[in-house]
Amino acid sequence: MSRSTPSGKYLAATSNDATVKVYDTTTWELSRTFTWNIGRMRSIAFSPDGALAAAGGDAGKVVVWDVDL
Repeated sequence: MSRSTPSGKYLAATSNDATVKVYDTTTWELSRTFTWNIGRMRSIAFSPDGALAAAGGDAGKVVVWDVDL
């Protein structure tokens, strides 16, 4: 699953591991990697203003964090 920030400057992607990877869409370089111990990450979403993000794991847990990109 992947989602872009409301500005479109970043793309966040989950994969079949415990990370969310954030890419800069102007260069497609990896900007940040977030890791939590909640299992494999399955989904990602941004708040409409791009200040918060939420990611869900396959165990039903959700992490919400301040986006500081």
